[in-house]
Amino acid sequence: MTTQHTDNAFEHVKQSTEETLVVSNTASEINESVGSMASTSKMMADVISAASMSTFVQTVKLDHLVWKVNIYKAIREGKEGDESKFADHHQCRLGKWYYEGEGKADFSNYGDYKRLESPHAKVHESGISALRASARGDKETLISMLANMENASMEVFDCLNGLDSKMRAP
Repeated sequence: MTTQHTDNAFEHVKQSTEETLVVSNTASEINESVGSMASTSKMMADVISAASMSTFVQTVKLDHLVWKVNIYKAIREGKEGDESKFADHHQCRLGKWYYEGEGKADFSNYGDYKRLESPHAKVHESGISALRASARGDKETLISMLANMENASMEVFDCLNGLDSKMRAP
């Protein structure tokens, strides 16, 4: 009878060991899967973040193109006195991002971010100065201010493209 009990106990221990091994292997597989999903989730979050920055950059570029077109349109239509319709460099979408939003919080240590402020302000200041020159009939200043606006706009785009590239870099 003792041999029978020993054999039964041995079988029970053997079966328990096999079941424990199966559970252990399953737990390892689950742990591996969770780790893989966490890694994939992190990669997706990084991709989404970079895409979000790219989308923002394209949006503010378009905003500035529209702003400049509206400057030209106001001059062409003789509505130069309506300066209040034109946001300054603090109130436009890019300005809010730069001075109040994610820009200041997340990008202030980047060179392109630091370079952005001056040309961005110059785009707005030159555009408004062009409106004023047009209202006075000062064509020489008008042309000069429009050229300044366009040159500053190119610098703004260069800075934004630089920030966008840094965000997409691995």
